[in-house]
Amino acid sequence: MRALFLLVISLLCWADLSAQVVPDSIFRDWKPDGPAGVACVVSKGHVAFIKGFGLSDVDRKLPNGQNVKYDLASNAKQFTAMCIALLEEQGKISREDLLKKYYPTLKIKDDVRIKNLLDHTSGLRDASVLATLSGKVNLKGEVKKKFNTKEYYIQCLLSENDLGYPPGNEMAYNNFNYVLLADIVEKVSHQKFSKFMDSAIFKPLGMSQTFLRESRGLQFENESVGYLWRGGNKYKRSDPLGGIVGDHNMVATVDDLVRWQLNFFDNKLGNKDPQLISKISTPSNLNNGMTSRYGYGLFNTEYKGVNVVWHGGDDGRQTSMLLCFPDHDLSVIVLANSSRYNVTERVAFQLAEVFLQGSLVEPVITKNDFDEFTFIKIDEKELRPRVGMYTRVTPQGLPQMIRINIDNGQLIETWAHSDPGPFLSAVTGSHFVGKTVTNRTISIQFDNDNSGFVYQFQKNEPVHFAKSGEVRNTLNDYRGRYKNESTSAKIRVKKKGDHLVARKGILRIPMSDFAKDQFYAYNNDALFTFVRDGKGVVTSVRADAPDFRNFWFIKK
Repeated sequence: MRALFLLVISLLCWADLSAQVVPDSIFRDWKPDGPAGVACVVSKGHVAFIKGFGLSDVDRKLPNGQNVKYDLASNAKQFTAMCIALLEEQGKISREDLLKKYYPTLKIKDDVRIKNLLDHTSGLRDASVLATLSGKVNLKGEVKKKFNTKEYYIQCLLSENDLGYPPGNEMAYNNFNYVLLADIVEKVSHQKFSKFMDSAIFKPLGMSQTFLRESRGLQFENESVGYLWRGGNKYKRSDPLGGIVGDHNMVATVDDLVRWQLNFFDNKLGNKDPQLISKISTPSNLNNGMTSRYGYGLFNTEYKGVNVVWHGGDDGRQTSMLLCFPDHDLSVIVLANSSRYNVTERVAFQLAEVFLQGSLVEPVITKNDFDEFTFIKIDEKELRPRVGMYTRVTPQGLPQMIRINIDNGQLIETWAHSDPGPFLSAVTGSHFVGKTVTNRTISIQFDNDNSGFVYQFQKNEPVHFAKSGEVRNTLNDYRGRYKNESTSAKIRVKKKGDHLVARKGILRIPMSDFAKDQFYAYNNDALFTFVRDGKGVVTSVRADAPDFRNFWFIKK
């Protein structure tokens, strides 16, 4: 009788108890005959909404749903961080521990600590890039299987003698930080990472359908197929790789993730101390005292005045969003089996908005700046001079690009590597504003001569973008062979048509003019800055990408 009673209670907890009406428009990008996903809302300890959309396997016409396993990509990081937090609770590790304690042969002199790995302030470069540049590539330009391992990545780290930036100075997202954390868990626990996670997290929470993809090509029963979006309704099947864990390569069902999200409100892990959840949900501070907005594998930000602890995942084939609104006992889980991260993000936040608006807080959404403008109509002929690519270099030396196009007689703004962004409505002949999918306002004020514009997001500091194409470098100046002295990484720069190409074996990195002596590698989101001597001869080049900073090659 007791077993029957518990079963009934369990079913009630998983039932759709919501009085909210969830608009179908939220899921407009998820077609019934293509890859899509599953969405779930957990409110006050109960599943308030759960529904699958589209197909988990298009060829076999299998539906997406709550019993299908999805690749969490970077959402695996919060689980890795929890392992560190549990070891801290046991007194076996400290966030203040130096990296050198676990890797005694490390050449880097700076004091990189466990906490710098957790919050992405380590200054380490992504070892997967170092592995590629080391020459261990196959005929597809990919790192050879033999070298695409955690062990070789760590070997690449141990060959370096400097960092991209001083630890704690800034937050620069880097997957390799979490590969190292997983390795450190193994060193401290004396267990395989998956075994420790299973005993410390999965079993206590009843997450029986969550696994790590610890070997290449490993696939699981009832796992969704991943698809690379090609635009429109075109998708290409993409199979998982696997082998390296800590930062990604974790699969789970939405039901298991409900259990994980519920633990944010009633901790059942370790000593069952509520302070453990507070600890992993608190962002760190940078050296200048400003918040990094990141802590133990989680972002901590605000969404329309409401505190949200969250993370996204995107491995180029599947995407995910896990949101937790701690002040309102609300969680949102969205798992998708395609590479359209922007869609997954929009679905998650718009779904949260329904429940925040209708039952938790009034009002949640304040009046948006966008609604305060009066708009005018501008003829398409007058808009055409604004069309083009606009660029800037951030204070950290990273490239940013925005493309302005015309669609249906209106300007539309898109960041590099993104789906088409918001439409821009004219306030004056040169001032345009738009509203993002998360209902935030952007402002673009074009220069009088159309040579650039001032861009402002919400109340953030305005920045200037220059129109690309105004600078044409003499490409022959940059041709040659370049080498990084500490790692022996080598590239060869060649001219190909109207752009440069950095070659590493069969690997090709095309680079287009960005500014004077600067070239943008679109596929790698990297900026190559060439340096000349007093006679104007090119002597070196610095490569900067979000997770691979301040890396110098000397011309040979």
